Amino acid sequence: MKRITKKQSNAFVTDAVATLIEMGGIRSEDNRAKSSYVELSLETLVGKLNIKIEKENVYTFTIFSRFVDVQKAKFLVDCNPYSGKYNLHKGDGNTKLKSLNEMVRDHFMCLLPNTNLIPKKL
Repeated sequence: MKRITKKQSNAFVTDAVATLIEMGGIRSEDNRAKSSYVELSLETLVGKLNIKIEKENVYTFTIFSRFVDVQKAKFLVDCNPYSGKYNLHKGDGNTKLKSLNEMVRDHFMCLLPNTNLIPKKL
């Protein structure tokens, strides 16, 4: 497994945040500059999804997410039925950024309650 460079990690984080914001995600106001994550929330078909994107990906590109209403989410989404976790861990230093962006869109697109929020890039 090839390590992820800082340049690759920064590009992934920037693009993932932009994609999620385009889908209707809201970046957390209290997200500190020194935090090792970018935090967002996204309204979905099953309620609020809290998202944390790791700023320094080393071996795999990672987005952590968890549904607030686990009881509702577990019946409609393939998430952890106890914690509501809906994480994305994909690729390594050999993975192309374009394919990562497609994975991010695919992972979260199916959750959108309103098709008007589907990104124009598709």
